[in-house]
Amino acid sequence: MAARRPTLLAYWSTQVAAWTVYMVLLGLPAWLAGPYRQEYPFVLAAMAGIGIVSSHVLRACFMEWGWMALRMDRLFLRIVLGAAVLGMFAGLLQAGLHDFAFPSADRVLGSGGRRLLEILLSWMLQLFVWAVVYVAYHYIVRSRLEELRGLRVETANREGQLMNLRSQLNPHFMFNALNSIRALIEEDPERAKRSITLLSAILRNAMATVKRTT
Repeated sequence: MAARRPTLLAYWSTQVAAWTVYMVLLGLPAWLAGPYRQEYPFVLAAMAGIGIVSSHVLRACFMEWGWMALRMDRLFLRIVLGAAVLGMFAGLLQAGLHDFAFPSADRVLGSGGRRLLEILLSWMLQLFVWAVVYVAYHYIVRSRLEELRGLRVETANREGQLMNLRSQLNPHFMFNALNSIRALIEEDPERAKRSITLLSAILRNAMATVKRTT
């Protein structure tokens, strides 16, 4: 639970900051040039709220229905459909907000004109881009976690190998090996030489492994 709170805090902070900055930059020219300057702060804040809510609903679809586990073609289709449906609702909300905030301007709802279509398509595109960024972020995070997991497994394997070598080179092993070689020197000198060579190879491999892991 404690690890999840910073993640949610980062998510909501990014959502609020990104949509607010985007809407301010999008509406700033019309705000500065238009006659409805007093209404624009309310409209921009409401549009940022629409963006936050609609993108959060799209995120809920990802999490509730497990979209991230789908193949790329199926995921793409769901992103397109989700962005289209939520974009229509967001566009209609923006059109209704416009007609409410600017009653003296040309109405968007009910006109069936090009402006309403542009608003709907704009929201669909914005939510589609948001979903693509969301997917890209999660793929990057997932790949990094898998890389870290692989490094941990490799480290554990190396530590296991090192422990095996250390156990082979403990004093008891060395004592037995040297005593055996000492007994072979008189009985079978050639075999004693081979045993010394084998013990030397074991020591050399152990030292090389220690150097690689340190």
